[in-house]
Amino acid sequence: MAPREQARHWRYSELPGVDLLRARYIDKTFLRHTHESFVIAAITDGVDVFHHGGGDQYAGPGSLALINPETPHTGHAQGPEGWRYGAVYPAVDVIAAIAAETTTIRGTPGFVAPVVDDPYT
Repeated sequence: MAPREQARHWRYSELPGVDLLRARYIDKTFLRHTHESFVIAAITDGVDVFHHGGGDQYAGPGSLALINPETPHTGHAQGPEGWRYGAVYPAVDVIAAIAAETTTIRGTPGFVAPVVDDPYT
């Protein structure tokens, strides 16, 4: 019998400073925590509910959950089917370098919304 929950975390040498994750969680609950990196998670199935910025956020299929470094948040499934997603965790210096090469932003940029609908992604 296949496990109900699965998570695969890895790194590619061709993408230094970026962690990758594919996961399916059903019963998993993430207590309040932070990441040193940015979090960009594309939800493919189910709904990820996470407490962020004083309220619950809901990220379902076709949306991105976006979390800035060192921002406290939680996470759990909205329903019994759980949620599935793919995520990248780029380091702060990676994002700052990309912003410096492609925009007029200096320093480290940040996300202004924790959930963005983007079915194409």
